[in-house]
Amino acid sequence: MALPVEHGGWGFLLEPVALGLLLAPSPAGLALASAALCAFLARHPLRLALMDRRRGARHPRTALAERFLLAYLAGALALLMLGLGLARGRVWPALAASAAPALLALWYDATARSREATAETAGAVALGGGAAAIALAGGAPPGPAGGAAALMALRAVASVVYVRARIRMDRGKAAGPGTALLVHAAALAVAVARSSPAGRRGCPSSLSSSCWHGPPGGCPRAGGSSRRGRSASRRCATGCWRSRCSRSATGWGCSAPPWRVYDRVMARRLPLLVVLLPALLRAAVPHFEVAAAFVPARRPGANAGVAVTFQPLDPDVRVNESPAPRLKLDLLQAVLVDRQPPAPGNVPDYDPCTARYLDLAKPVLFPVALAKGAPKGDQVVKGSVVFFYCSQRESWCRRGTAEIEIPVTVR
Repeated sequence: MALPVEHGGWGFLLEPVALGLLLAPSPAGLALASAALCAFLARHPLRLALMDRRRGARHPRTALAERFLLAYLAGALALLMLGLGLARGRVWPALAASAAPALLALWYDATARSREATAETAGAVALGGGAAAIALAGGAPPGPAGGAAALMALRAVASVVYVRARIRMDRGKAAGPGTALLVHAAALAVAVARSSPAGRRGCPSSLSSSCWHGPPGGCPRAGGSSRRGRSASRRCATGCWRSRCSRSATGWGCSAPPWRVYDRVMARRLPLLVVLLPALLRAAVPHFEVAAAFVPARRPGANAGVAVTFQPLDPDVRVNESPAPRLKLDLLQAVLVDRQPPAPGNVPDYDPCTARYLDLAKPVLFPVALAKGAPKGDQVVKGSVVFFYCSQRESWCRRGTAEIEIPVTVR
């Protein structure tokens, strides 16, 4: 109930937050990042409340969803006000630019069309705009901040197109992989062009002297006068960046250009991210133990089968009857042939309160056949099972994939 069911949404949220804080770390940026997290978490209880209202039903989860929604919205509003009060730059333009795709995504949610490509893209682009807001709140110039938001938008569009094509391929439908490749190539070309020297708009060359060497009168003291013995206590207000006053070989001036500071920050923090990433990937806890066995055909010409058993690790988590589980055989194996009927064109809208579930005391049987010319003897066929499962206690449904090995004896 309190957490969203879409795993990919966390990447669309956390990547812009990390990029904005790396560009310009600040308490204001941290407050805006926390506000974005609260707004992101509010979407799931909002969808549940709207779904129940649209159906004219009120389940026990409805009141709980409404309480979570109010708590998240109150937290988001309070943190937003705190971030705006601490911000060093104008954040409203970035927030206004993100508002339009966010409202569009919410409209699709309210009309039960949140799985359409436009809705998914709009939501991801809205979250990507957080990179610009966080960077601007930390004092970054509009050029790098806007570039960060543009980079996140390109990543979002390319990812949505790829994932939708991948799902269609998994269901045996025409996926149009060329479109996904073309979108990725176009996004990469735009990103490279934006990162080139000609594409930078953050600091005009006419201001380079005042930016990197300080104003003609030297760096100001906290009290307003110049000082020549030690570092000034306040930041230089330059034409394109706010950098700390420091002493160099040529005298007192502002610190290094922001891209050099950014490189040093990345060099210090990238090892930490590399170390934490495997731990985060391992943090996903499996809900089932899945095993598979080959069931020979009972008579000549009949189909054989692959019996897959699901052993739940949490009694509350159950496998949906619809959408039905699907077996995917390894493309490189030459032992078994898939005999499953085509996947249905429309995936039904599943809800933990109304979904029907499989009896996991019985195995799920997938029809297969032995391939002509299959090698004799004991073989191990690799594959995977794609299924949907729900938790009624926590009111969520998810898509799962389990890798399996099928022992087959060919005589």
